[in-house]
Amino acid sequence: MELQVSGVLEIGNSLRLDGNEVITNDDTLMYLQYGNNGDLSIDYSTFYVDASTNRVGVGTTAPGATLDVRGSAIFNETSGDNDFRVESDNEGYMFFVNGGTNRIGIGDSTPDARLDIYTNVNEPGLNVTKTTGATAAAYIENGGSRYGLYIDNTSSTANAAGLAVIGQSSNYYAHGITAVSDGYYCNVLTVPVGSRTITGGTSGINAAAETIGVHGRANNANVSTIDKMGGFFNVASSVGSVVNAVAAVGSVIDGNVYKILGYGIVSTLIKDNVGEERIMVAPEAPEALFQDYGVGQLINGKATISLDPILTKNIAVDEDHPMKVFVQLEGDCKGVYVTNKTANGFDVVELNNGTSNTKFSYQLIANRADEDRGGLVSKYSDMRFRPLNRKFVVDQEAIHGPKEKNKGGNTSAVTSQDSSSEKKQDYSLNQQEEIKSEKN
Repeated sequence: MELQVSGVLEIGNSLRLDGNEVITNDDTLMYLQYGNNGDLSIDYSTFYVDASTNRVGVGTTAPGATLDVRGSAIFNETSGDNDFRVESDNEGYMFFVNGGTNRIGIGDSTPDARLDIYTNVNEPGLNVTKTTGATAAAYIENGGSRYGLYIDNTSSTANAAGLAVIGQSSNYYAHGITAVSDGYYCNVLTVPVGSRTITGGTSGINAAAETIGVHGRANNANVSTIDKMGGFFNVASSVGSVVNAVAAVGSVIDGNVYKILGYGIVSTLIKDNVGEERIMVAPEAPEALFQDYGVGQLINGKATISLDPILTKNIAVDEDHPMKVFVQLEGDCKGVYVTNKTANGFDVVELNNGTSNTKFSYQLIANRADEDRGGLVSKYSDMRFRPLNRKFVVDQEAIHGPKEKNKGGNTSAVTSQDSSSEKKQDYSLNQQEEIKSEKN
């Protein structure tokens, strides 16, 4: 049976067909049109197909993209094991939700974390930009027992520098990287009287805590053949080759252990009579020495001084390392001389067989004995004007940050072997293999 209607067909107001609402077919497909122009509307803007632009709108009759959703959307409402994937130009997993593991991958079809970003082209993996406000651009909170943020730089390219973190700031009182423990912040600056020395960026790293503000550690693997430093600090030029100040702290260099090694002097501060700070400088020597002081008294012209056993254990006294003893008489006698010097003590004897009971004070200086710590023997006893066999230089090849954000660049002072080997060691960047082995 065939029904033909000219004009409007309306059945109980549930189906209405006229010049604007049209249903057509070509024997294989059914076409629904609104306005006789190819558009389709369901509940007006609830679902709208714009045939002229080939766009679909949900919540709008003027879609601005191939799919334009104005309002909320829910995918996988039943919490099933259903994946969701978005492709882009030559990237099959531009955005991927693994419904079985509850993980999201960006450029990654097998995400290993709740959010896993992967890229194998020369571009940043993640860029967070915040232009205003007094809140953090990115915030990481960790209530677990491991790291809040773990960065593993696996680059093996020499000029890639292996930078795990770069912090940059050009604002007054700002820092490249700030590390805060339990709410403690660094709050001490160096300023001359009457003016401020800050010219942009207070520090590269600003760290504060209840107990230890900065904790540096270098792995002791191969320590007898590779220089290691718990901390390395320097003042150097950003261009050129000038290194003004260097301090290697907690280091093993050329097989010897040092608390501090570098340029400059060792000093302290004291207050003068009006409370102003004054600089005091420590005496230094061409060899490693221990010294001690004490008092004694001649008894019938003789005295034997026994050294503290702790001092005895840590000094080298022999024909090649004689102990030096300086005696200051504190009374009248014929004079004295020192004899029988060993690591255990020495004798003070009055000249010309004198028999006085004069008191005296003394100072002794002895070479520090070699020391074995964990199998590494530091040769302290023979350090007189010991050559360093290293040079502190500016590494012109070091990478110091993204070019587009740090056009001037900064350079770091490094040490190198003697000029014959020309092998450089950048102590802020090396020992990547040791870090890997520790992690495993």
